[in-house]
Amino acid sequence: MGLVLKSVPEEALDDEVEAMANRLTSVPKNQLAMQKMVINQAVEATGLSGTQQLATLLDGISRHTPEGHNFKKRVEEQGWKQAVQERDKGTFDWSKNKPIQE
Repeated sequence: MGLVLKSVPEEALDDEVEAMANRLTSVPKNQLAMQKMVINQAVEATGLSGTQQLATLLDGISRHTPEGHNFKKRVEEQGWKQAVQERDKGTFDWSKNKPIQE
């Protein structure tokens, strides 16, 4: 996917990060600004900004539903990991606020 440029041993990581940072500082600022504009334009063309805004809106709405309140209560009572595990496995009925009996 091209997300990893290089892998280095832990003891060499700081030096490698410094070398990359020094290399980046050698690029003229106007070229960095233009590259950033191109990348931002590509992101905007995909509709990502609108999707992010919609996700934020829907997240805010879902937190204020009975199910959202029940999830928050379950986190407070049982802990985050337990509540997420129940959510992901489908073993808890958030509408009725109780475990699903098998």
